[in-house]
Amino acid sequence: MIRITAIFLLSSLGVCLATMGTAQHTQTLFNHLYEMDEVPTIILDTDQKHLIRHKNKEEYQPAVTYLVDAAGDTTEWTTKVRARGNMRKKVCHNPPIKINFKEKQLKKAGYDSLDILKLVLQCRSNKGTISYVNKERLIYDLYGLIDTASMRAKIVNVEFWNDGEKKESLAGFLVETEDHYSKRLDSKIAESGKLNDSILKRDHYLKMTFFQYMIGNVDWAIRDKHNVEIIQTAQGKYIAVPYDFDYAGLVNTDYAVPHESLPIDEVTERLYMARGVNMGEALATADFFLQHQDKFYQFIHQAPYLSERDRQDVIAYLEGFFSTMKNEKALKRAMVK
Repeated sequence: MIRITAIFLLSSLGVCLATMGTAQHTQTLFNHLYEMDEVPTIILDTDQKHLIRHKNKEEYQPAVTYLVDAAGDTTEWTTKVRARGNMRKKVCHNPPIKINFKEKQLKKAGYDSLDILKLVLQCRSNKGTISYVNKERLIYDLYGLIDTASMRAKIVNVEFWNDGEKKESLAGFLVETEDHYSKRLDSKIAESGKLNDSILKRDHYLKMTFFQYMIGNVDWAIRDKHNVEIIQTAQGKYIAVPYDFDYAGLVNTDYAVPHESLPIDEVTERLYMARGVNMGEALATADFFLQHQDKFYQFIHQAPYLSERDRQDVIAYLEGFFSTMKNEKALKRAMVK
């Protein structure tokens, strides 16, 4: 049986009120986990084999979820889990997972009633795919260095149990859901419909598209909100916030291939996806990224979840981007079309 070493009392949850505009919000469970200095452990006591066999159906199944901090303090939650995602669900043995909590249980513990956690797991149960998890989490952190409106991710350790017996340990990370995100930033998520970049705050859009070029990601689109959320901020501005980076060249998963319509053969080849950028905009945005180069590298060197080999690979990949940013002819050739 899984032993519960301690149960958090309401006073030890650190329930806080965050002020956004004039509104006050109870802390979410995601935010509580994200703000931990250490890496939390998520234990899922459920039928893992059933979850994997039936992942394409995306049907919920019962689970008991235990959240464990570095001190061993553990909270037990009655939950249900299911597979989620698109391509990863098809190509990965371990699909991304959605953990659904009971709203009443969250409220009783002092949390907001937002009841979903999104969990990304290493694609397969071998050490090589742990690198993919860590580098994708890094991208969320790097984007957070240039945009306070970024979505957040938190590295976690994941254990699968069944009937009190440990079955497997996997690397993973939590991704902020759109509900958690919009509540944190007091913003609105634009609903589906015909969207284009003309509605977006221009300088923010350029930074986002240059960032996608920096990490070698072509797997996104504004029009159908593919791997971007369109956000209306409290100030009424529209911005595009990227997420889901497993097809980025910086991560270079073994299953990632560019769409056949694109003029590149490998995801590690960079292709700028935006149109209508003039030279003045390109130079200004390039200068912005060059000013952040040292900050990026410092963060990469200090990221505790990266191996030394991953650090070297990431920096080597980013060097190509910064070389283009420093060369006006190369910049014009890549970005101004």
